[in-house]
Formats: sequence, structure tokens, C-alpha cells
Amino acid sequence: MRQAIGTTWIYQLVIIFILIFVSFLILTLTYSKSYKTKNEIINIIEKHEGINDTSVAVINNYLYQSGYRYTHKCPNPETSPEWLGADSLETNKLEAVEKGKKYYYCIRRHLNSQEIKGSRAASNRGLTKYYEIQIFFKFNLPIIENVGTFTTNGTTNDMFRTNNDIFDKIFYSKKKGSN
Repeated sequence: MRQAIGTTWIYQLVIIFILIFVSFLILTLTYSKSYKTKNEIINIIEKHEGINDTSVAVINNYLYQSGYRYTHKCPNPETSPEWLGADSLETNKLEAVEKGKKYYYCIRRHLNSQEIKGSRAASNRGLTKYYEIQIFFKFNLPIIENVGTFTTNGTTNDMFRTNNDIFDKIFYSKKKGSN
């Protein structure tokens, strides 16, 4: 009888270690998929030289085709303003982030105020920009289901500012409409 009880404990320990190993493996695969998706979005933004109608359509099409279906809340617009979010992958539109609303991904533009290296002109301040993106992934285990949602952040390289940027259209029209 004592051996049967001891064997049961060993089986339970083996099952627990297998579950821990499988959980770690699933977490690693999910996290690597999120980094692959983030890097592809960054490549699309850099290829199209910013966030414009074409780059948003390509990003949404890529996410839709790859089976990306995760939503989460973007950073609070009161403490971190000027974030744009995609509430649908089919409309190819971005909107200013609202508090408490869930989005598929979030993007924020940062304008650089430093001079461009190698340039002699003093009037080149504020001509470059870069983008910060956030995408979301859920960690699901087979029996437990959704364990949690995590965020993957990334930034693009510096690029020159252009006139067809969606940020200028959304936030400039918002400021102009409030006057």
C-alpha cells in the first residue's frame, strides 16, 4: 500500500513538471510570434515612410491574413496623448485612442527635435520622426484558457517627415475644429 501511494506522488510530480514545460513552450512560441508580427509592422511602416493610408492598409491586411485577432487597451490618452489605434482590421482606418476602448494595435509618432547628423543646415530641426507601436498577444493554455494578455512594443528607425501622415490629419483637424 505504501508503494502505491509513493508511486502516485511521483506520477503527480511528473505531470506537474510536464505541465510547466508545456506552459513554458507555449509562452515562448507565442512571444516569438508577437516579435515576428511587431517586426513586420515596423518594416511596413519604414517601407512606406510613415503612417499613411497605404501603410495602414498593408498593416491591417497583414494582420488579418496572419490570423491576428487580439485586442487590448492602448495607453491612457490622458497621460500619454496622441496615440492612434485600429479598432477594426477591415476598415483600414486609425482613430485617436479613447480611454477604455480596445484596439488591435496602437501607434504613436515622436517628432525629433535634434539636428540630423552630417547636415550643415541649421533649419533641419524637427524634420525627422519615428513611430512607437504596441501589439497584443494572449497567453492561452489548453485547459485554463486565457492566462493573460501581454504587450509587445517596438520603435521604427528615424525617417524624414512627410505631408501625408495620418497623425497630422487626425490631430491637426481635431485642434482646428476645437477653435
